[in-house]
Amino acid sequence: QMPTWANPNAPTPAGGGAPWRDKSPAKDRPSPMPAWAAPGRDNGQPPPKLKPAHGPTALAGELEGVSEEDLERAHEALINTILEEEEHVIVAHRAHIDDIMELIKLEMKELNAVDQPGSSIDEYVRKLDSLLVRKQQTINELRDRLAQFQAHLREEEILSRSLTPVAVKGRR
Repeated sequence: QMPTWANPNAPTPAGGGAPWRDKSPAKDRPSPMPAWAAPGRDNGQPPPKLKPAHGPTALAGELEGVSEEDLERAHEALINTILEEEEHVIVAHRAHIDDIMELIKLEMKELNAVDQPGSSIDEYVRKLDSLLVRKQQTINELRDRLAQFQAHLREEEILSRSLTPVAVKGRR
C-alpha cells in the first residue's frame, strides 16, 4: 500500500498543495490510538499501565512482577503505536520542510527589500525576528514529535529485551 504522500494520484487538500501537508498545529493533531485501545480488540484487556520511562532503568523497574502475557500485550501495542508514529513523523518532517522552505523564501524577500535604497532597517529587523520565531516553532514541533517517537523506540527495546526468547521468536 502506497502512502498518500507518495501517491501522485492522491487527492490534494481543499486548499491545494501537497497531500501530506497538514497545516494544523502539532498540538491540535490527533495522537495515534494504540492498537490495544482500538475497537474490536479480541480480549478487551488493555496492556498493563506502564509509567513513561525516563531512562532504561526506569522502565526496567516497572516491568518487575508483570506477567509474560501482559508484557507481550504491551509490546504488541507499543509496536503498533511505533508503526503509526513512524508514518506521522515522516509526514510531519515533509510538512516541516515545506514550512521551512516557505520561510526561507520570505527571508530572501526581506533581504532583497532591505538592499533597496530607502528601506527601513527597523522593519527588516522586526520581520526577520518574526520569521526566525516561526522557524524555531516549526523546529520545536518536529523535535517534540521526534522525542516522543524516540522514547517509544527505547521503551520497545527494553520491553523486547524483557520478553523471554521463546515469546519473541513466536511473534516473528
